[in-house]
Amino acid sequence: MPHLKLDVSSNALGQVDVSEVLTKLVAELCRHETIDPASVKAYFREQSVWAMGKGARPGFIHLEVAVLDGRPLELKQAIAQGMRGVLERCFARSIAEGLVGLTIEIRDMDRATYVKA
Repeated sequence: MPHLKLDVSSNALGQVDVSEVLTKLVAELCRHETIDPASVKAYFREQSVWAMGKGARPGFIHLEVAVLDGRPLELKQAIAQGMRGVLERCFARSIAEGLVGLTIEIRDMDRATYVKA
């Protein structure tokens, strides 16, 4: 049920092992209450073509964490902060060099319409 969708502009990848990043993100998510490790799915998309607005850093790292609705705000904030820590460590060089901006979005999935078989 939880989905981790990591989108990264190709200028941020350098020497980053994406499989390791996903593994660390999954481990971080699974340490939070109400998360069933067997239900977590994490995937990565490299963006080779993108455009940024004036004044933005030249690239990006964006993580969407989609969880079923009903979780308390405090838990979602803790998840966001944990994910931030993982990404800041994994992409430290690209962030320090100003190559990318980092964003994290916690998105609620509607239990009434989410289907799992």
